[in-house]
Amino acid sequence: MRIEIIVVSAVFALLGTPSASYAYLDPGTGSMLLQGLIGGIVASAVYISIYWKKIINFFKKSKENKDAKRKG
Repeated sequence: MRIEIIVVSAVFALLGTPSASYAYLDPGTGSMLLQGLIGGIVASAVYISIYWKKIINFFKKSKENKDAKRKG
């Protein structure tokens, strides 16, 4: 019963959408996307630089635990 409802809903959704879309993307749109991408990269770099010691200590602890398990 649920599959029929999903299929009927999908058919109505596809029939209700227009066949062609006449949209205009100006050069500012590409610039805005590039700016967002660069901003995300910079934000990630800042986040990593702030918590760099915590990240390194996390991996050191896991490496030390593995070494201790091998020796013991």
